[in-house]
Amino acid sequence: NKTLYAKWTPSVYTITYKDQGNATFSGTHESGNPTQHTYGTETTLKGATKTGYTFGGWYKEAICTNKVTSLGATEYTANITLYAQWTANTYTVKFDGNGSDGGSMTDQSFTYGQSQALSANAFTRADYAFKNWNTKSDGTGTSYAKGGTYNTSADTTLYAQWDTN
Repeated sequence: NKTLYAKWTPSVYTITYKDQGNATFSGTHESGNPTQHTYGTETTLKGATKTGYTFGGWYKEAICTNKVTSLGATEYTANITLYAQWTANTYTVKFDGNGSDGGSMTDQSFTYGQSQALSANAFTRADYAFKNWNTKSDGTGTSYAKGGTYNTSADTTLYAQWDTN
C-alpha cells in the first residue's frame, strides 16, 4: 500500500496598473510595488507619483469608487487591473511690482497642465512702462508677455519688468 499526497501550488495573478478612466498608467510606481498577487497571501500595494499631480490611491474600477490598499489573500482568482486616481495640483503665482510705486496684484491660481492667461498688470511706476513678467527680478529668467499664457508646476513669483519712458 502507498499513500499519495497532493502538492498544491498557489495560483499567481498578474496585476496591471492603469489610470482612472482606463487610460495607460502615466505615473511612476514607488519602489517595491507588486506586479503579481499570489493566492493565499495578502499583497500590500505601494503608492505612485506623477509630476504636477497628487496620487489619490488605487481603485478596483476605472471610475475610481472602491479604493484598495491591499489585495486580500483569497479575494482574487484572476488577473487584476487597478486604476490610479490623479488630481491635478493647484499652484499660486504671486506678482511683484519690482520697483513699482503704485497698484497691487492679487495672487492667481493655476492648475497644473492647464495654460491660462496671466492677470493684466495693475502696478504703476512713474516714468516707466510695463514691459512683461519675468521669473527673476533682474529679468534674466523666463519672460511672459502682457496677456501671455502661463503654466507652472510650483508656486512662483513673477516680477514686473519696466522700460523707461
